[in-house]
Amino acid sequence: MRRCWITAALMVMAIAATSPGQSETPGFLDDLLDGANRNKAVKVEVFASQDKVRPGDSFQIAVVVTPLHPFHINSNRPLDQDYVATVVSLQAEGITVKSIAYPPGVLTGIGANRLDLYVERTVIVATLTASDALSGETLAITGKLDYQACEDLRCLRPTFEPISLNVTIAPAGSEVVATHAELFVIVSQPAVEAETEDGGGGVFDALNKLLTGGNVAVQLVAMFLLGLCINLTGCTLPSLALTVGFFSNQAEGKIGRQVTLAAAFSAGMLAFFAVMGGISVGIGVGFSAIYQYPMAVGALVAIIVVFSGSLFGFYTLSPPKAIYKVAGGHTGLMGAFGMGLVAVVIAIPCTAGFLVGIMGYCANLGGNWPLIIGVWLLVGLGMSAPFVILAMIPTLTKRVPRGGDWTELIKKGFGFVLLIVAAYQAKSMLPPGGFEVITGAIIFAWGTFIALYGWDKIKHPAGRAAVLVIGILVVAIAIIGFLLPNVGGTEAPHAAFVDHSPQVIARAKADGRPVLIKVTAKWCSICQEQERTIYRDPRVIAESRRPGGVLFVKADVTLADSPARREMHRLGTDAPPMTLFYDSSGKEVKPRLANYTTEQLLERIRKLRGEP
Repeated sequence: MRRCWITAALMVMAIAATSPGQSETPGFLDDLLDGANRNKAVKVEVFASQDKVRPGDSFQIAVVVTPLHPFHINSNRPLDQDYVATVVSLQAEGITVKSIAYPPGVLTGIGANRLDLYVERTVIVATLTASDALSGETLAITGKLDYQACEDLRCLRPTFEPISLNVTIAPAGSEVVATHAELFVIVSQPAVEAETEDGGGGVFDALNKLLTGGNVAVQLVAMFLLGLCINLTGCTLPSLALTVGFFSNQAEGKIGRQVTLAAAFSAGMLAFFAVMGGISVGIGVGFSAIYQYPMAVGALVAIIVVFSGSLFGFYTLSPPKAIYKVAGGHTGLMGAFGMGLVAVVIAIPCTAGFLVGIMGYCANLGGNWPLIIGVWLLVGLGMSAPFVILAMIPTLTKRVPRGGDWTELIKKGFGFVLLIVAAYQAKSMLPPGGFEVITGAIIFAWGTFIALYGWDKIKHPAGRAAVLVIGILVVAIAIIGFLLPNVGGTEAPHAAFVDHSPQVIARAKADGRPVLIKVTAKWCSICQEQERTIYRDPRVIAESRRPGGVLFVKADVTLADSPARREMHRLGTDAPPMTLFYDSSGKEVKPRLANYTTEQLLERIRKLRGEP
């Protein structure tokens, strides 16, 4: 009973950890409950190019769209036809809309994940012509802005913001005055490219790009293989032959009936993973938000470490005994379905850490709910496949390995895998290279364990030699792939930053120094890419260290309650990546930059220093 309560408590902690109470981003349930009253994702303002409109006039309307933290919106020309474009539509009696000019977006991402976005204040200009028969006192222009707001890890449903503007109608030949001239300048140019370069990051980054890149087939195959591997844990492997034998007894030797029962059992397993997929879609945003809260991250890491301890054999976690009673004694298709559902629950002490890891993985799929559901179903298919195969070919049950030293080796290997998952969940709180070093140390310990365990437990000379070689190879991977690239040596030169504080900004203003403020976060992948490329360029480094030159300031908004984040929020730009520029008098020089090249940054720095 005590172990049951421990398991139940751990699952409650897991749910709590994925739903931080002070999340700043509304999730799926927030959208559902708040409906039309939820916080807007964009601010829309409308301005006319002149104070009055005369019959026959050609004039312009500026629709100023500002995405609100932490959202961005697609440009008018998204790179994928399935993405919702930002579109302005206008109408008014006696008015013809001649054209609508959209500014270029900002290109982010790599390969199949590239996006064309509006990430800050954007001006869309419509050119209109008034009819010669225009009459009345006021011209009422109405319309809407269609858009879809997204953040790094999810998107809200497509929606619109209403547009309305009243302009005074003046008699033909009367004088009109131009207004808001600064808004009616559209520069035709391609979307701004973010500078990237290959290399860096080591083994894990290469694997991470493979699994989270645009190749959906690779991701799904990986999840299917993960489901297959879960069967090797001590919670599932012993039940393979027993379960198939139970189907065989019910089918009375009829292979067709036996396969049908196994399929129903598989459907029960898939039902569990379909529910997990729905939960993952529903709380995906809440899950991604926990990386801003150290206590929530710590709770999540602790849960995974506790489950890894169970795989190492330090203690035993098991579900309530009542579940075992539900699993047995039922016949027929519904009985087999129920057994499949319960079988996954019984395996939770061995699989819970992986389930939490999959939840975190799905949180990085950008709200792509079909892919998220597919990921969970493929894990379920992988886990259920051996049961169906053994039911189709009963003679294979004799070849199913029994428990022994090798199964213990695999079970403890999964314990090491869970420790790596725990380190990954804590990555946002670790210093640069910290995750890679911890992962390398875990893999090193894993390889050492394989070699020592095999030497001690396996008596057959060939088997002992094979395990020893595997252990040495794993140790080599740890050293070459993770430890050597991240431990020791000389760190590559980097631009010299000072941490943001009001005192630093005030001192720079008093000294008459221009200031560059880079808003960044550990969970912002674009920010980290800029750190590895732009801010390691020798020219940028030289500018950051120029005596009396532009002061490079870093505002780290990784944590939701950090002083830098509060100050950046006050400035309206706490959603990284973003870089702000201030001249020697302390006045901001716009536009702010999100994604930019080294040359664009250097040009802005030269202008801050007063160079042409």
